Amino acid sequence: MMSNGRLYSRVGTAIVAMLAHERDVPVIVCCEALKMTDRVALDSIVVNEVAPADELLDFTSQFGGREIGVVEKEEEGEEGMTQREKLVKRWVNTPRLQMLNLLYDVTPAEYIRMIVSEYGSLPPSSVPVVYRISTGVQ
Repeated sequence: MMSNGRLYSRVGTAIVAMLAHERDVPVIVCCEALKMTDRVALDSIVVNEVAPADELLDFTSQFGGREIGVVEKEEEGEEGMTQREKLVKRWVNTPRLQMLNLLYDVTPAEYIRMIVSEYGSLPPSSVPVVYRISTGVQ
């Protein structure tokens, strides 16, 4: 948890929290004080971890014995690749295109209803206070 009440978590968390907020479903974060920081995050671009871009376009991933994202069986060409695989694999040679596989995103504080920690149930605005109490920083 960041000092401005935003949650720095695995990619996809922010969109789930946004959808929950739109449907008036409370988003509750369980976070121990050890994971609260005095740093501030406005977005997930400035500081983030990046995974290899090829993982986004991996056709060899298996889920339950079948390929992910394959709706219908396609005919394989001469190289053993389907037409869709050939088109997607060409992204590497596309000028001015770079795939970015971010591992974390930042969830805005307004989407978080409550933070549960060893100090109790708190609003996101209480993160700096909990941080100061837990670390002894004045």
